[in-house]
Amino acid sequence: MTTQLLCRVFWFPIGLFVSGCIPVLSWFLYSGHGGLAWLILPFCFPYIVLRLVLALWKQPAEQRRSGVKIAVTAILLYMLISYPMTRWTEHDVTSSIGLPIRPGILFKLSTFPVGYALPPYENTRGAEQP
Repeated sequence: MTTQLLCRVFWFPIGLFVSGCIPVLSWFLYSGHGGLAWLILPFCFPYIVLRLVLALWKQPAEQRRSGVKIAVTAILLYMLISYPMTRWTEHDVTSSIGLPIRPGILFKLSTFPVGYALPPYENTRGAEQP
């Protein structure tokens, strides 16, 4: 498993998060009337897993064990990095477009189906206390 392969696997999902922070581009990708990113985002995590499994399958048997360790580390790193990036994208889309997005929904979409097994993120800021 090479660094070049990992970059090719992860450039599109990470680029999709970053593109949500570019003002004019985010208006089209994350628009409320069916932006393309809302359709593509749930397929990012399965795409990553499939590409890594295919890369591991093509490796010789003696290199697979180290390749599995690298792939698992890369997936965990993706999940760790995608949370702040998706929260940043949510903030930018909400502030620039005005589209109300539930907190944490982009992270759940970017890690679909694993993200939906996580408990809901509740935002208590701004909520009135009884």
